[in-house]
Amino acid sequence: MPMKDSTPMPDSPRPLPTRSRVRRPLQFGLRAMLLVLTLLAVLLGLIVQPLREAARRDRCSRNLAQIGVALHNYHDTWRSFPPAVTLGPDGRPWHGWRVLILPHLGPEARNLSKAYRLDEPWDGPNNRKLHAASVECGVCPDDQRTPLTGTSYLAVVGPHTVWPGVKATRFRDCIDGTSNTIAVVEVLDSGIHWMEPRDLSIDDFASTPGTLGPMASKHRRGVNVLTLDGARHTLTADLDHTLLMRLLRRDDGEVVDWNEIEP
Repeated sequence: MPMKDSTPMPDSPRPLPTRSRVRRPLQFGLRAMLLVLTLLAVLLGLIVQPLREAARRDRCSRNLAQIGVALHNYHDTWRSFPPAVTLGPDGRPWHGWRVLILPHLGPEARNLSKAYRLDEPWDGPNNRKLHAASVECGVCPDDQRTPLTGTSYLAVVGPHTVWPGVKATRFRDCIDGTSNTIAVVEVLDSGIHWMEPRDLSIDDFASTPGTLGPMASKHRRGVNVLTLDGARHTLTADLDHTLLMRLLRRDDGEVVDWNEIEP
């Protein structure tokens, strides 16, 4: 009988891993990494976005504070607040309060004030050359539709307000107290150039009961306002309309508690 070959047979070659078997762990790792990165990006956005919003709201508040300081400095110099507007020889509004407080807003605004001429209207031949200029505290950073040459901060003009019109008021005219009287309000997309002698009328508020009238803001907490004492406050859309009108008037004898108003 033929003898069996005792030479061990070589191991049969193992099948090479298929392409899919090689890439599956790698694909799983990439997907897991992308998922983790996506979650981190979402979490980072949840943290950063409120911080950015708070920073923009704080900048808006500081703009109002700077305006408040300028109003007080103007009063120290002229023994009154600026009138809402001054009229030219033609009887038209030539200059507004934002232009009149320029010397009290800081060095850059002071230089701009020196170039501004009061013997011609705000849109006269010389003053028109300044229309491309802007003031640092003129626009809320959340008011993205308003150019830097515009303004987000307007006065409320009318009888019994801080701004009767061409007449200037003084501290002693604010019978309600400076902390109970709104001087400047925030308005979104006002469409008003910062040099333009145009603001809001108290009639704009009286004609829209149940709302904040023309005041508007993108701040989540509400609209920023400046009271005559230089403090900044926040008003929400659910503010009682009667209370709002009391805050806009300087001499109705009403005292308010801001702790009961602000969010």
